[in-house]
Amino acid sequence: MGLDDNAFLESLNRLLEQHEVDAYRDLEEEHPTIHVLGVPRSGTTLALQLLVAHTDVAYIDHVSAAFWCAPATGLRLSETLRRNAQRPSSYRSDFGRTGDLAEPHEFSYFWARLLGTPFGLESLAQPPGESDVDWQFFRRVVTNMCDVAGRPIVFKSFHAIWHLAELVRTLPRTVVVLVRREPLAVAQSLLKMREQLYGAREQWASIKPREYSWLKDEHYATQIAGQISYVSRAIADGVRHVDAGSLVEVGYEDLCADPAGFVSRVADAVAGRGGRVAQVGSPRPFEPSCDEHDADTVKALREALARFEFPGLERDAAAITRRS
Repeated sequence: MGLDDNAFLESLNRLLEQHEVDAYRDLEEEHPTIHVLGVPRSGTTLALQLLVAHTDVAYIDHVSAAFWCAPATGLRLSETLRRNAQRPSSYRSDFGRTGDLAEPHEFSYFWARLLGTPFGLESLAQPPGESDVDWQFFRRVVTNMCDVAGRPIVFKSFHAIWHLAELVRTLPRTVVVLVRREPLAVAQSLLKMREQLYGAREQWASIKPREYSWLKDEHYATQIAGQISYVSRAIADGVRHVDAGSLVEVGYEDLCADPAGFVSRVADAVAGRGGRVAQVGSPRPFEPSCDEHDADTVKALREALARFEFPGLERDAAAITRRS
C-alpha cells in the first residue's frame, strides 16, 4: 500500500474511531483511575512501572497506545494479547520512553486528542488560555475504557497537570500519585536529557509551561530552573483540588527505598475510592539514579534554582554534593 507507519496508524484510527464512539455507553464511574504525575525526571516512569509490575491494574502498553482514537478497542486488544503473559518488570526506560511492546506507554496522542492540544512534542505545552475540553466526552471515553478492562486503569498523566481541577470534578474517584524529587537532582537529569537527546544544553526538552515564551531565550540553567519551578507551581495549584485520601505523595528517594510500601499506599487509596487492585509480589529496593555534572554546571544550576526561590534548596544541594 505504500503507507509509512504513522500514516497507516492514522488511517486505522480514522476507520475505527466512529465505530467505537457509536458503541460508547453512558456509564457510572465504577472503577477509579490512577494518574501518575510530577515534574519531568522526578521518577514518574519508575512509579508507573512499579504499579504495572506489582498490581493487577490495567494500563496502556505500546499496542493499545497505537489506538489513540479508539482507546477501548486498543485496550481490549492488548489485554487479550497479554492475557497469559507475565507482567513487565524490566524497570528500564530512556528518558520516560519504554521499549518493549508490553511495557507502559505515555499515550500522548490520546491525551492530546481529548485535551485539545497539538499532537507531538507541543502536546506537553501548557494551554494558552481557558480550557475548552469536552469533559462529558472525556468521562465517556475513560469510563468505557474501564468497563472494557473491568478494573482501574493507571496512566502517566503529564498532560493532565493543567487540568487537575476539572479532572477530579469529572471523575471523582480519581487517585493522583505525585512523585517529588529534589530540584537540583531534577535539574541535572533534565540537563542530561537535553544533552543526550539533542546534543545541546539550550535545546528544550519535555513539558513547556506558559512561561516557555520567555524562558526559551534564557541561559540553559535559567530555562531548566524555570521549567521546574513553573511546572511545580501548576501541580501544586492542581492538587489543591484533590481530596487528601485520593492523593498519594512520594519522594523519589522513598520510592526507591520502599517500593513495596508505595504500591501498598496506592492500593489503599484506590480502595478508599471504592475500587480494588490486587498486589502482585513485592518489589525490591532500587539504587537511586544520580546524574552527575561538573562543579561549574552544578553551581550554575543551583544558582538558577535559588533565583526561583525553591524552599530547602541548600539542603537538597548539600545532599547531592555528598553523593557526588
